[in-house]
Amino acid sequence: MTTAKPLSRSRKNYFLRTFLWALGVAFLCFLPWMIYNDGYFFFYGDYNVQQIPFHQMIHDSILDGNIGWSYTTDLGANIIGSYSFYMFGSPFFWAMLPFPSAVVPYLLAPMLMLKFALAALGGYTFLRRYVKNQNYAVFGAMIYAFSGFGIYNIFFNHFHEAMVIFPFMLAAVDEFIYEKKKGVVGLAIFAASLMNYYFFAGQAVFIFIYWLIRMYTGSFRMTIKEFLRFAVEVILGFAASGVIMVPSILAVIQNSRVASSFSGWSALVYSSEQRYIHILESFFFPPDMPAYANFTPDSNAKWASVAGWLPLFSMVGVFAFYSAKKHRWLRLLIPVLFIMAYVPVFNGLFQLLNAAYYARWFYMLTLMLALATAMAFDDEKTDFRPGLRITFIITAVITVLIGSMPVTTKNSKGETITNYGLEKYPDRFWIWVAIAVASLCVLTIVMNLRKRPKAFARAVAVALSVVIVGYANVLIGTGVLNASYKKDYIVDYVMNGKDAFPELEDLHDVRSDFYNDIDNIGMFWQVPTIQAFQSIVPGSVMDYYKSVGVERSVGSRPKTDVYAIRSFLSVKYLFDTTYDHKEFAVSDDRNLMPGWKLKEQANGYSVYENEYFIPYGFT
Repeated sequence: MTTAKPLSRSRKNYFLRTFLWALGVAFLCFLPWMIYNDGYFFFYGDYNVQQIPFHQMIHDSILDGNIGWSYTTDLGANIIGSYSFYMFGSPFFWAMLPFPSAVVPYLLAPMLMLKFALAALGGYTFLRRYVKNQNYAVFGAMIYAFSGFGIYNIFFNHFHEAMVIFPFMLAAVDEFIYEKKKGVVGLAIFAASLMNYYFFAGQAVFIFIYWLIRMYTGSFRMTIKEFLRFAVEVILGFAASGVIMVPSILAVIQNSRVASSFSGWSALVYSSEQRYIHILESFFFPPDMPAYANFTPDSNAKWASVAGWLPLFSMVGVFAFYSAKKHRWLRLLIPVLFIMAYVPVFNGLFQLLNAAYYARWFYMLTLMLALATAMAFDDEKTDFRPGLRITFIITAVITVLIGSMPVTTKNSKGETITNYGLEKYPDRFWIWVAIAVASLCVLTIVMNLRKRPKAFARAVAVALSVVIVGYANVLIGTGVLNASYKKDYIVDYVMNGKDAFPELEDLHDVRSDFYNDIDNIGMFWQVPTIQAFQSIVPGSVMDYYKSVGVERSVGSRPKTDVYAIRSFLSVKYLFDTTYDHKEFAVSDDRNLMPGWKLKEQANGYSVYENEYFIPYGFT
């Protein structure tokens, strides 16, 4: 049986240390790119076209007294049902409510910094029980918060709420078991389910596995009375979140994307053999950028959040932890989690058996790896040489196999050409290899100070900070500098473009169309539109588009060949940006859809008016 360390007060405030250290490191990760974009933080992809307009649009809607229905989300959507996945239950979103609308885009990066700091604080709150030297709990908290999962998912701003609340949930369970504290589990369940129902489903599965293994190994002991009290707290905490949970469930069950289920071999093996390598390498190297798979370009997991690298430490501490042969429950739990990652149906348990591949529960596995690392360092007898050796070998093997594998192709003349390397972006690949190898080398040097605890702690703190800030800036900078739309366009045309058309007085009373423009520009402008990149909309929207032969998965983007639905959906204006080279006008007297005439040109847009416009409410 594992005996938990009784918590004691220290003269050193490790909570404050952890929070401030993480906040400072996060500040250094984002500051260069906020300066680059004049105070804004623009990234690329979903971050730019979802996080920014969603937050500002719903912020303004609530301040206008509307928390029921959004007329500017696709053809209309329930605000709570459609936005509880993104931010409606997030305290970080509500903290921005007192600020003016124009300030909201500036606040997203500071809120991300705060999330990283609180994720580290939560990590320390959980880890501190399991180590004597609290410095190791702080280090574990930092590598959890700034793990590959944390940095990768800057792309998905709202994923960090899960990283914040999860360690507090585990700490609450421990408090209930070891300290017999009442109410903490119910409060944690309530907060987690309120913040994000999708992540809560996975967290509930993990906590059940966590509890089951700890009961099995004897590290948890509960009487029937304690178990019933525990169950009641869980039920009451979940029920209390019903104000958000009920409309969220009603919205989600209408979505066709939740209908994907496992069948036959798809439950046992992944369709892409590269995915197995992708999962493995994600714990030994910094993460690929979302949408730009590099190590395994055909793993079909571009946005799946397959990321778990622990900065500086990699898997060294984990392998060293296993050499000590202590803490049976954790030695059993980590392999169980890796098996679940490699078997599709088990991986799907973390999203209620939906067959679509995502690894968005890896932050939970990452916290367990951080715990193993902290425990290994806390034990003075732990021999780290095997851990260093194994991690170096696996890192080198993956590097050589992916970076040097010959690939034979034929050119247009039929000549055989041999290239070397399986990676898609060689420059980024070798940068990640350099960071991973350099981290291991630095860690090897720092380990020589282990017999001098104070010097060792300082060296680890400096090295860890440098590695985090370095690799985070490389990933963030790659996203910022390679974004399709730059700051000037986003600010002048997208965020403030509507101001250039004051004469369109009925712009808020009709729907608009945007031809070949950045996603969700209608949400930026906060005008009704038929163009929307939003995954969670009412089932009636899905049904409508299916009935007219328009594909509707994560977004509504009806093409010009279904021109009749524009009038049917009361679309009066079409905006065609001159930012690109794809024009709505085929010639001076013909457009891509009949019945549209040029009304005006301003601020980089050609504005067309629908001659066949039909107002709302016709029969």
